[in-house]
Amino acid sequence: MMNLSKQLITGAMVALICTGAMAQEAPKVKVVDPYAGNTPPPEAAAKKKPTSDVEYVSYLLGRNMGVVLRQQAMPINLQWLVNGIVDAFGNRSRLSQEELQKARQLHDQLVKSKAQAMQKLKTASEAYLAENKKKDGVVTTASGLQYQVFEAGKGPKPGAKDELTIKYAGRLIGGKEFLKSAEMKLTLGVVSVNGLRQGLAMMNAGAKWQMTIPPQLGYGATVSNNVPPYSVLIVDVEMISIQPAPTAGDSAAPSSQPGK
Repeated sequence: MMNLSKQLITGAMVALICTGAMAQEAPKVKVVDPYAGNTPPPEAAAKKKPTSDVEYVSYLLGRNMGVVLRQQAMPINLQWLVNGIVDAFGNRSRLSQEELQKARQLHDQLVKSKAQAMQKLKTASEAYLAENKKKDGVVTTASGLQYQVFEAGKGPKPGAKDELTIKYAGRLIGGKEFLKSAEMKLTLGVVSVNGLRQGLAMMNAGAKWQMTIPPQLGYGATVSNNVPPYSVLIVDVEMISIQPAPTAGDSAAPSSQPGK
């Protein structure tokens, strides 16, 4: 069990650190919610916090395990997961060796099926990107980010600590919208999607772009925000204004807006 805990902690840490187009849609691959069918705990229990060092560490181990399992998008019954852990610590099993072997075979089948589904998504994304880069006006950067400029904007480009006011909407290549924001303020450092951060850094104030973000610059092989693994992200972005970061001795720098 100790080796399992070390593997789960390592996997969780890696996962936490690492966070005319084609007419056809992406393959219909079901993304399973590992929590589906599991009854959430009562509100009072969900808010209860650890009270000792051992309880804090135990919660950390359990949460890290949950992060890894959820990112794997493997169907999980939480109660039976807990039963298995409790039985392992008690050096007992409710299943015979034959039943455990059957469970291992079922697990292997699920892993194989998932790998095949992921390959279909990856192939569809690669084909879409190859076709999209041929479109007039589409620019592909060295990192693989593709973008198209609809309005260039007349203001400056943002610095690392400048405050940006933007609006954006994101969809998948099949047309499903996965993200949409009202007007919001942020800095480049808080943008977790690498491709979006790269694109924003190149935009002038007043610009309107469409970014096509390849999986390696998006969510990669993980399930995030209900986005399937290996998904291409198509994001329409408007850079409304850029507020320069104040320097030492400055009070408030004027905002950079188009035409100003």
